[in-house]
Amino acid sequence: MFKEIINNLEDNITNSLTVTNLNNIFTKLNEINEPTLLCGVGGSSVVSTFLAKILNQKNKIITHNISVENFFLHNIIPYHNLVLVSYSGENYGIKSLLNSNLNTYLLTHRKTKIKNETLLNYTITNHHKSFISLDDTIIPLSLLLCYYLDTTKLNIKIPKLSNLSIKPFTNLNIIYDESSKTCATFLETTFIESGHASVSLHSKYSLCHGRTNIISNKDSLVIYLNTHNTELDQLLIDEIPKITSNFLVLEELNKDIIIADYLLVLQSLSLLLYLNQTYNYEFVNVKYNQIVPTVYNFKGELK
Repeated sequence: MFKEIINNLEDNITNSLTVTNLNNIFTKLNEINEPTLLCGVGGSSVVSTFLAKILNQKNKIITHNISVENFFLHNIIPYHNLVLVSYSGENYGIKSLLNSNLNTYLLTHRKTKIKNETLLNYTITNHHKSFISLDDTIIPLSLLLCYYLDTTKLNIKIPKLSNLSIKPFTNLNIIYDESSKTCATFLETTFIESGHASVSLHSKYSLCHGRTNIISNKDSLVIYLNTHNTELDQLLIDEIPKITSNFLVLEELNKDIIIADYLLVLQSLSLLLYLNQTYNYEFVNVKYNQIVPTVYNFKGELK
């Protein structure tokens, strides 16, 4: 099942972009020209992370990606806009933010408004329902890349990673920087929500201040996301294998931090497929624990 989803993803991206009114979304995104908060939950947090970077780079504005609960603890006075990301538009946490006084946008598959938000509606032509839906994440990422590149078409090829040699793991350490933040978020949410690993995120320079102690633990996989191959990158890539043999570098040497991040996400899909086929890591029919339905359906006070 998972292999089928990956194999169909390229066509699904192309078809979804074709039937979505991209120009309408582009026009509305282009109007966002003041400091902006963004929020998405679960897989949608990957999309909101990516969009925050795009609005910062392309629209040249201050952006901040924030969690639902922190929104109510944050001083929102300096911000003018709020962009919410939710595939269904039905997420309770996301809907709870529609009452703010900010100019609000909702990037969603939903076709109707909830309140007075500006709707940024897209279409997924062949949606696969699963615990972790790749369509819900990769297709919005793709349309946002189109906005960044001023195009309505993408020539998408999911790369095939060769010569992978990874041992099973229960801890995942991801080393990233701003140019790979979307990919790091994608890997974190995927492995945590599937229940396969506890995940720690490490910014690259923080490893110069003692954080290498934790990544040498047994039963860990260390993934290093490399886009610029700086002197710091070279040092860490040389040194980390001395303390762990379960080490993988995902590399996309592109100085454009938006394009690099997107391509790293595509690379990570091949990693997921490798783990699924080699060690039966399940990312579709995930068996969740007994409290998941209870906490997922929380509709109480958030502030």
